Amino acid sequence: QENLSFSRRDKGGVLRYMSIESRPTPTVNDTIFMPFYFTTNRGYALKFSTENMVASNLKAYLQDAFTGTETEVPLSGSEMVYPFTVTADANSKALTRMRVVFRPSTITNTPDLFATKDISIYPNPVVKGEGINLQFRNNGAGRYTVQVYDMLGVKVHNAILVHPGGNGVQRVQLPKGLSSGTYFVELTDQKGQTGKQKVVVQ
Repeated sequence: QENLSFSRRDKGGVLRYMSIESRPTPTVNDTIFMPFYFTTNRGYALKFSTENMVASNLKAYLQDAFTGTETEVPLSGSEMVYPFTVTADANSKALTRMRVVFRPSTITNTPDLFATKDISIYPNPVVKGEGINLQFRNNGAGRYTVQVYDMLGVKVHNAILVHPGGNGVQRVQLPKGLSSGTYFVELTDQKGQTGKQKVVVQ
């Protein structure tokens, strides 16, 4: 059975593996090592959720040594899902594959589009086979892209909305065959600003 842990050396230099850990708020150059075990050749996903970390003036990045990629982990309280694949390549199963590093925040945290433009989603939860509504409040005219992702980070729906300006409601019909579960709705405006909201399909 698959297993994910945190690892760090104790004061005696012994490497310890933990399923839960209490530590001070991260500081510059802190690293969280995340070895995982007993994986099989298939797709997986890591989900990150943070609270009360915006004031730390740090940015967090997930580093995947197998793919050589680096993905920012939001510290604003929003969730992030990182899909990855384990293959026959031994490096994809390496215990040192995943880690999170912290660096100083050199730019202001990007505000979430839903908050800055006062846009909300309803109903939430939504009935399977139905759609969601995006409520715009006193917004300028613009074109928006709506993308819906499942918990593995797979895009399951894409739509374009044109808001004429002011107050209004734009409806997005979800796919009729969409399974019950948790999804993420990502909204992007014409300037490339984004926002993400969790939606539950019942």
